[in-house]
Amino acid sequence: GASSTLSTLRPRFGGNLPATLKAFDVPYGDSCHIRTMTPSARLRQLGSGLFSHHANGACRDLKLEAIANLFLSELIEGFEEGSDADDTLPPWEEQAYQDLLDQISGALDSTLSIPALADRVGLTERRLDQLFKQKHDQTCAEFIRNERMKLALRLLEDGSHPVKVVADKVGYGYVSNFSRAYRARFGETPARTLRRGASE
Repeated sequence: GASSTLSTLRPRFGGNLPATLKAFDVPYGDSCHIRTMTPSARLRQLGSGLFSHHANGACRDLKLEAIANLFLSELIEGFEEGSDADDTLPPWEEQAYQDLLDQISGALDSTLSIPALADRVGLTERRLDQLFKQKHDQTCAEFIRNERMKLALRLLEDGSHPVKVVADKVGYGYVSNFSRAYRARFGETPARTLRRGASE
């Protein structure tokens, strides 16, 4: 981890602390604030750097201080971005989210590009994932995979669609890839689900 006093940080923000740090701007010992966040790949990389054997030599302390400052800045920015996670979305973002759901549900049989989806509703890929994390505790890509698998399960349990047709309907060009993903999700092959559905 990395720590710093507010008196050291304040000048680095031009004298004004970010909103997420203002809760800590109280006399020491008056209150305790605890927040959690899922570490990003960047945070994990920086955290590893704090214990790396490469951080040695005459400039070891300088290197570690630089890594610690980067680690702390990533934490602060992460808190800033996640500070509204429990709040209602602005109307335009709520509309963008609903539009995304409609686009995804209507195109599970096609290639759904995350960058294209984000661009279509005027969001960055990072913000798009934040919305889906907030709403579903999943990234957008994970949500799409789950929706595809849920549709596949319904179609196979219906018993009237061959496996290849189901694979096409949920966006898999190759039956082998679909079968592998389906088995990893449900613990059985699509063909077995189909046979069970057809016999009911």
